[in-house]
Amino acid sequence: MKSEEYHIAICDDDRYIHADLKKKIEAYSFEKNIPIKIYHLYSAEELLESKFTFNLLFLDINMPDMDGFTAVKKAFSHVDEYDFRIVIISSMVERCNEAFRINAFRFLEKPINVIDLYEALDASRKKMYGMQVIKVNANNIEFEILENEIVYIESYQNSTIIYTKDMEYRSSRSLNTLEQMLDNRIFFRCHRRTIVNLLKIKRYNAACGDVLLETGEHICVSKRKQTMFFRKIVSLDKERG
Repeated sequence: MKSEEYHIAICDDDRYIHADLKKKIEAYSFEKNIPIKIYHLYSAEELLESKFTFNLLFLDINMPDMDGFTAVKKAFSHVDEYDFRIVIISSMVERCNEAFRINAFRFLEKPINVIDLYEALDASRKKMYGMQVIKVNANNIEFEILENEIVYIESYQNSTIIYTKDMEYRSSRSLNTLEQMLDNRIFFRCHRRTIVNLLKIKRYNAACGDVLLETGEHICVSKRKQTMFFRKIVSLDKERG
C-alpha cells in the first residue's frame, strides 16, 4: 500500500535547477524514508494555472513575464493564509527581505547548498503532523504507513491493531512502545487499551467521554483522562489556528 506523500512543487524557469533540486530531494526522500512527490512548474503562468495541491513550494524570484512574488500573490489571492510553505530560491540575495511579504518560510541562495536544503525540508516537515513512517503488517505482508493515516490503535493480546480509514494492520510493538514513538501533538492515550489520533475525531461528548471518529466508529475516553483529553483537543485547535 502506498503511504501518503509529501508534495513538493518547484517553480523555476531554469531546467538545471529543477534537475538539481529533484536529485537532492530524492536523496533526502530515500535517506529519511519519506515518500515525496515532486511537481515541476517552469513559469509563473504554470503556477497560476496549476490545479494540484502541495505542502512545500520552491519558488524562483526572477522569471520571464512575471516574478515569483507577484505569481504567488495572484495565484493565492483568495486565501488569507497559505496552507503550504514557501522556500524562495534565488541568487538575488538583495531581495531576501521581500520574501517576508509573502510569508516565505526560508530563503535559499543559488546554487543551493544541500545542507541548507535538508534543514529547510526537516523544518518544513516538523510543522506538519504525523509525518513519521512506521512499519506494520497485514496478511503477513509488511507495509509502511504514515502516522497521520492512523485513526486509532488498540492493544490485542501481545500485539496491537492499527486502524486506518480503509485497512487494519497488526504490529508486534506494544501500545506503550507505540505511544512513545508517535507524534504526541496529535496522538493521545485515551484508555489503557486505546490510542486515538485527535485529527480523526468528528465529535466528542464530554458528558460521557464518547468519541465519534471520522470513520463512524466510537471509542471511549476513561474517566480519569477526560479532563486531560479535553485540554489536549483545545491545545491542538489553538496550535493549528
